[in-house]
Amino acid sequence: MIRLLFIDDDPKAQQTLSLVLEEEYKVYSAYTGLSGIELVEEIHPDVVLLDINLPDIDGLEVLERINNSSHAPPTIMLTAYSDVHLIK
Repeated sequence: MIRLLFIDDDPKAQQTLSLVLEEEYKVYSAYTGLSGIELVEEIHPDVVLLDINLPDIDGLEVLERINNSSHAPPTIMLTAYSDVHLIK
């Protein structure tokens, strides 16, 4: 089963993704960037879905740390922003 780590602070988004993908994916949830970074090292996910706007650290910083980790899975960035200029 594919291990997917979803790093997003929105509980409804976490719940929806888990329900939609539960048959084919083992979905792990992290609600902050720091907890997501820890889980990457702990569970070695096959793929990460990462929100840009997180409550503790910027998603782009999380991406950089994930890419520098001993296990750097493919990461897909997500945002609800409609204007790319709002992204730092």
